[in-house]
Amino acid sequence: MIFGNPFEFAFFIDIVDEWSSLPFHNGYFAISIDSNLYPNDVRCSTLNIVLSEILSEKSPLITLPENETLFKDNPKIAFEKIQDITFPENSDIGNDYTYRVQLTEFEDAGYILFMVRFIDQVKLIIGEYCNETFKHKYLDEVIVDQKTINEMIIKIAKTFKYMIKNK
Repeated sequence: MIFGNPFEFAFFIDIVDEWSSLPFHNGYFAISIDSNLYPNDVRCSTLNIVLSEILSEKSPLITLPENETLFKDNPKIAFEKIQDITFPENSDIGNDYTYRVQLTEFEDAGYILFMVRFIDQVKLIIGEYCNETFKHKYLDEVIVDQKTINEMIIKIAKTFKYMIKNK
């Protein structure tokens, strides 16, 4: 199933019964940003984990953290600033995961998604891990209405609550 607009921002989430064995619901998971699909290969994802991360009360998709400066920054600069906030080089400074959309299996594939809001607009910025620098590099960004994110989360929660109960 597709949640959102794949030409802007969407989640592709589908349970594949042949890949699953209860209590685990496995299937396909990807994110589309500006018509690009991440990851760009098919992987078996444990959707129980993916869904719990998307719907977590700590997820930026739920908390919608606001920061005018980061939102208005050039996307590459905003990405670098958020990455430094999330994973500071100085070990005396703690990690701040406020803007990181934690998706373990997505990150295992080498990608990271950050999100920041200003008023009623949400900027989603994606990066890919670079082995040379041991950091993520900016790939793309998209800006969507906060209402769009809220509607996606509600649809995902309703759809998978029903699907998982009936599988």
